[in-house]
Amino acid sequence: MRPDNSERRWIHRTQRRRWNRPWRSSVALGATLISPLLIHGVRSEILLVSSGDDAAHEYEAIIANWNQAIDDTGQWSNFAGTLRFDAGNPGGCASIPSGTFSVDAPGQSGVLVLIDAAQACDELPSVTDKVAEAGAAGVIFFYPSDEGLAGIALGNREAPRIRAVMIERRHGEAIRDATTAMKVVNAELRKGRLISEEAYEEQFIFRADEIASTRRVNFLWHRYPEMLQSLGHKTLSAKLMESNFTIPPGWFSRPPGFVPLFNPSLLSLKDGSMLAALRMSNGPGCPSVRHSRESSMDTRIFRNELVLAHIDSADFSISSHVLVETPELSCHFTESTKTSGRKFLDSVHGPMDARITAGVDDTIWVTFFAERNAAEGDEVERGMHAAPLHVSWRKCQDAPDDGWRLQNSGAILSGPSCQWLGSGNAASADHCRVSCDDAIHCNAVNFRAAGGSEGRCEMRVCGGSEEAAALAGWEAWRRGQDPDPAKARSQIWPRRRCLHRAWIEPYELIAFPAMNDLEKNWNLIVAEPERLIIEYHIEPHIVLEVNLNRHSDTNKLAATSMTFSSISRWPYEVMHGISNVRGGYCCLKLPERQLQRHLSEISLRRINQKLEEHQEGDGHSVLPEGPLLLGVGHLQRIRSPFDQAPGDVSRFRRQAQSRAYHQFFYLLRGTEPFDVVAVSPEWCITMNGHFSQHWKQVLSQGEEACEAIQFVAGLAMRGKDEVVVAYGINDCESDLLPLPLTRVLSMLRPVNSKLNVSLDDLEMI
Repeated sequence: MRPDNSERRWIHRTQRRRWNRPWRSSVALGATLISPLLIHGVRSEILLVSSGDDAAHEYEAIIANWNQAIDDTGQWSNFAGTLRFDAGNPGGCASIPSGTFSVDAPGQSGVLVLIDAAQACDELPSVTDKVAEAGAAGVIFFYPSDEGLAGIALGNREAPRIRAVMIERRHGEAIRDATTAMKVVNAELRKGRLISEEAYEEQFIFRADEIASTRRVNFLWHRYPEMLQSLGHKTLSAKLMESNFTIPPGWFSRPPGFVPLFNPSLLSLKDGSMLAALRMSNGPGCPSVRHSRESSMDTRIFRNELVLAHIDSADFSISSHVLVETPELSCHFTESTKTSGRKFLDSVHGPMDARITAGVDDTIWVTFFAERNAAEGDEVERGMHAAPLHVSWRKCQDAPDDGWRLQNSGAILSGPSCQWLGSGNAASADHCRVSCDDAIHCNAVNFRAAGGSEGRCEMRVCGGSEEAAALAGWEAWRRGQDPDPAKARSQIWPRRRCLHRAWIEPYELIAFPAMNDLEKNWNLIVAEPERLIIEYHIEPHIVLEVNLNRHSDTNKLAATSMTFSSISRWPYEVMHGISNVRGGYCCLKLPERQLQRHLSEISLRRINQKLEEHQEGDGHSVLPEGPLLLGVGHLQRIRSPFDQAPGDVSRFRRQAQSRAYHQFFYLLRGTEPFDVVAVSPEWCITMNGHFSQHWKQVLSQGEEACEAIQFVAGLAMRGKDEVVVAYGINDCESDLLPLPLTRVLSMLRPVNSKLNVSLDDLEMI
């Protein structure tokens, strides 16, 4: 049996003193040894390999992240020459005499050195430096693992003066094994056929045959994932980019065609509109950012910002947006910083993957992941943060005058054509009218100022024949044209308020300790002034209770204690030993009246009894009475194809070691212990990303596919009967998908979680 990479590396390091054979030229490669490879890498160039009169072959080569600086000096043509490999020093561990690879003959190309990355005794940039000192023109590493391909990170060091690339292991091994033929091989690096901005790499697409080629036992409930149909409209992130979106100064020297805006969280407002919090980043997820060579992979500065957008729920159009002002959230890496991130980055900035949640008394809370330098020492704090999110509004520039007029003094509007909508803010007549502005279809108010009795604000929707009834102390206000209940609010009156500012106060930011070295995907179940209930982990389902205290003098908000509130586990028939279950978003409180009505409309046999098909268990699980909370999680899988799988095995191999996410819904009991009471099978959403459109041309007639990485970070109600799913696409884009509440509930299967589980009984969290 072949040792894994770590074992192989240890074996070769113990044998390195025997590597004493001289370097020699490699040989021509027959067409049977290496076949042309589809160019699909993140930063792919072409390595052209030729020998004598044999036909040249093209192979994918991923460039090191310091190569661009060398390219900018005009030295691209220097990466060409005779290929050399030393079987006695395959990892470049032994010393190499100066001048070993120097070329003195005029007009002769340089020497390119082949190195086995699995046998390297030092970081690859250091090996590159050693080979450069010996006079080489460039280095070709072959990947340490049998499957996959990745670039070469510079780390926290000076850039080598020669270029380096990485090729697949099977190609490097073929070159190595062919050296005994003693023929001269020439290699040259050429500009690759980089995929355009209109297409994603193959690894970012999840096609139906991958599902069919995987055993059902690998999925929740032993059921294949379902592909939910996307809207097919312009994505939320594309709409935001078209809404006079401004990228912060300093992010890019040349504005990219599209900046990554992904993993949106969502919150419904009382007026029926929505707020969405999106992560903006210079990560390499979007082709336009990657191709600009100004992503975090190139600049070594990882930037993140939180964008808050106001959305019309009728058509998901963007009304306004702002960048959220946050306290300093930065981590700067030095040679002594104790984190692996310093090998790839110099600094990390800003909040990542935020969730917004409705707190009590109309407050909004935000949680997010961030990295910061520890106050003392060389440690890095990588963990979750929470704070109230403050939002202020302004009148939109294109909004007309509010059109309010005092219709009657000492009277109220009433009658069958003037229906009551609810109570508004009675602090003043202005506050009352603003409440009406924010309410769907409201166009009239009856107001009574506070005096000898409590102030009142009645919001109404009136037709053209409302009646006025005399009532002392009251004012009747009317505005605008009569609304058409069949139309969305944005179609009735132009938008009247836009986002002005969104911010987090530094004294209200709570930084939670990292209990597990790296903390992510926490969700707020309850947000109260003196207490937070947090979903810490989804399976096992771990709930934390955090007590808060606000200092009377400084107003500083602090966590005074953090305890485990409840720990439960899903039944085995849901997971069947499946691991790597991760959180997404929780929790959306479902309206109880509509919940019960919808449950009566769907098949109770499917919800409350054992399913006829492929379900184990006793079949007696039922949904509990009372409030229920809807959440969504995901399972991350690393693709590991096997040759016997039906389908396109060649494509499966090219996608090996890449990630694929599948989502699932779940329900929590709406009161303590907040245990999981229902779980759905897995699902994904069919492709709708702007950069995914190219792949629709590849699909067969009637074939469906999802983006491989979809991450749901938000759920919200639209009206009383629809759930809106907010999701990120391949760390690049954002989109929304409305689903009937009945549809969501029909996917869920009740479970009886095991309560009062001890942490000592858990193998791993």
